[in-house]
Amino acid sequence: MPAPPDPRAWAGRWNAAGVERRAAGDWRGALAAFLRAAEADPSLPEPYANAAALFLRAGDVPRARRAASHALALAPAHPVAAPVSALAAALLGARAPTAAILAPFSAGELALFALSAARSGHALPAASVVRRALETRGEAPALLFAAAVLSAACGDLRTAAWFAARLVDPTARGALESLLASNGDADLAGIAEAVAEHLAAADRETPHARFYAR
Repeated sequence: MPAPPDPRAWAGRWNAAGVERRAAGDWRGALAAFLRAAEADPSLPEPYANAAALFLRAGDVPRARRAASHALALAPAHPVAAPVSALAAALLGARAPTAAILAPFSAGELALFALSAARSGHALPAASVVRRALETRGEAPALLFAAAVLSAACGDLRTAAWFAARLVDPTARGALESLLASNGDADLAGIAEAVAEHLAAADRETPHARFYAR
């Protein structure tokens, strides 16, 4: 990629490359491009906001919060960074997961972000986020699945079984049966990611890309 004549144009090229890679499902490549864009021109909020959303998806909640904070310092009330920052704080247990914090995200997104956060050691606040989402959204399949997995991860297999019994999706039920049969010793990352993606894809409240800056 030839260098444009100024840092802002260079950052714009990298940010656009990140958007393309993200659309192709290359999450790591997209994150690398967004970080290159932020390095090229630290005055642009969009690369930080885009990186924050991908850090959140990857379960690196502290870095998601820091990247969102950078974007908000440059553009207060940024439409992507603001909700990502608030949700990251809730997933870290630093803020209560209010309905207002959860509102910008679909059920599938909340399930995926919570499961990713749990894999990084934030299972208890992630479970609180999902249970609050169930209270405000109703029993969306993605949220039921996440609630069951997170309950099992926290050692509450009885509650996990209760949530699992309310699922009708065969893929999700099969994954949960494997988890519960292992008495909570199964690899959370091994079963949760694919099923969460499956359920998030079926969640038609809003496409994931809605929350990504362009």
